[in-house]
Amino acid sequence: MRGFLSVKKVILPLITIAVIFFLIPLIVSAQPLVQCGPYPLRACELCDLFEMIARIYALATAVIIALIILFVMYGGFTYLTSLGDPQRLKSAMEILKGAGIGLFVFVFAFVIISQIYIAVGANPPATRTDIWDICPLE
Repeated sequence: MRGFLSVKKVILPLITIAVIFFLIPLIVSAQPLVQCGPYPLRACELCDLFEMIARIYALATAVIIALIILFVMYGGFTYLTSLGDPQRLKSAMEILKGAGIGLFVFVFAFVIISQIYIAVGANPPATRTDIWDICPLE
């Protein structure tokens, strides 16, 4: 048990550092959600709403995928280092099950968002190349 505690003291900070290094580029490259607003900028339109939703969705997608990968890695590590301990095996399986459920919810939410975009007349986020169909070209 003493060996596990030392491994836990090493692995958790490494995972935390990895998450920080994944998120720092996203935070540093932050752009305004939309290019509209008060006087010097142009007036906001409906297409700006879709652009804002797409940017928020892209950021959330990166964070969620990173978290799912980290939980699968942590669950797998816990499973491999359980040494047959039923309580740790159960804990590892719960972590892996939670990551699987999170992945399912993420995919289901993506499908729903894509269908809403199609119903409104915009390109869904997965097929987006440059601009929404309902937005005028600038």
